[in-house]
Amino acid sequence: MYVRTSTIEVPPDKLDAAILHFKEVTLPEVRKLPGWEGIELGVDRDNGILRVIAYWSSREQLDSATEVTNNLRNQFVTEGRGTRVASVEVYEIVVREGQGSMAKAA
Repeated sequence: MYVRTSTIEVPPDKLDAAILHFKEVTLPEVRKLPGWEGIELGVDRDNGILRVIAYWSSREQLDSATEVTNNLRNQFVTEGRGTRVASVEVYEIVVREGQGSMAKAA
């Protein structure tokens, strides 16, 4: 399993609009991509930071989704929210531990 993390800076007063855009525009498109296994959106409201963590079943499927996810990220940033992509990184998941929905092994 692999993840792509995106850190996006958003003015704190625009966070709720950005979260709504993510739920209504980005998420439905990402759900359609082959190999997509899940996504998380975390928020640091004090500092205006969103962190997206998208899970992919393989590196090949993550790579094949790169153009679409880049376009979605660019659309998110250019739609007047004053946002900036701070980083995009890819990691292989080598250990996954948890309870409830996190209990599935990597």
